[in-house]
Amino acid sequence: MEAGNDDAVMTPATTDMATETLTRPGHEARSEGIPNSKRPRLEQEEESQGEQRSPRREGEEALFTQLTDDQWEKIEGGLLKSNMQLVFSMTGQSVQVGNFYMRLKDLDRDILEECRQKGVAFEDDTLFAVGTQEPILVGTPSTKTRQLWTLMKKGYIDVRGMQVWMQPSFTGRMVSNLSMNEIEYQNVNEVQPSALVKMLQGWGATDVIVVSHAINMGIRGKLPAIMCLNSIARTTPDLLFSFRLCFSNEGEASTVYANYLAARRGSAQGVGEAERTAALKPVSNVSWDRTRNEFFRPTSREYAETAAKQIKIFGLTMEINARTLEDALAAHGFPVMDVQIKGSRRNWAEAEMRTKSQVEELLKQYGTEANDSIR
Repeated sequence: MEAGNDDAVMTPATTDMATETLTRPGHEARSEGIPNSKRPRLEQEEESQGEQRSPRREGEEALFTQLTDDQWEKIEGGLLKSNMQLVFSMTGQSVQVGNFYMRLKDLDRDILEECRQKGVAFEDDTLFAVGTQEPILVGTPSTKTRQLWTLMKKGYIDVRGMQVWMQPSFTGRMVSNLSMNEIEYQNVNEVQPSALVKMLQGWGATDVIVVSHAINMGIRGKLPAIMCLNSIARTTPDLLFSFRLCFSNEGEASTVYANYLAARRGSAQGVGEAERTAALKPVSNVSWDRTRNEFFRPTSREYAETAAKQIKIFGLTMEINARTLEDALAAHGFPVMDVQIKGSRRNWAEAEMRTKSQVEELLKQYGTEANDSIR
């Protein structure tokens, strides 16, 4: 495939900006000196300017989706089937509370009490301290109801007048027994909470929790859920919004991802902007089984078998997406199982072929030492 002036090269795989107000502070009385005949025109101009602005950003309250009783029953049923933990953390090693500096561990009882007041309890009424450089508190919720789902929505809780980050424990660790109910989300466009939920519900979701990455804009530090939606995660090669999506259970996450893949291969006609530019992928150390349409954690052997059917494609530019590569490879007689755009600059991709022999033939015709390239 030709990307700009560069050919794609293949190699085998190895193992809150606020809306501006119309009346500025200190200028509130300026309109009083304007004749009445002039005022309607100014008001009309202001309304016209407002209509031309981009849609107003939704606030934190929009994170709380209006759900029916049946939808709540589905979420609570999913939570009961999920093996999950919650992680609490804070920015920095300690925080000043009054005349004292308190570490995260010093706040464990306060955190438990805040959660209890919101209707959420933990097994053994205990949070376990983990780590030294960046300590966290980990607990297993014994309450798996709508109160738990609601409490997770903002990505933090208020404890002693400060924010303590509260998130589902990351399901992409190398060794984990947690349910695989998270999916990575990326988008070059900003999407409002209601639009995100509408898109995901179209793919089979009931509702979703937005989960911040630990690093945003190259700086270590988590963000509230609403800021994940309206703050870029990085700026190169272009603006990118990036975070994780957490669903109530593993089955719903698999359904969403399967329908996303089907939609990506289908027609783009009639599809909203969010669907056209959104990109979903499994979290790290989790793979996708196309036969069973479900996520799984590959063993070392399975990982090696999958790697043997993968190729890496280099020399891409940002306008080339996964669908473009899939179509180009299929047009040359090489249908692929999946294509994932990779790299911080999104300038290379990894494609999974159906068989090892396809990989060998593809490299023979279009590899680094071949004279031809896919265009």
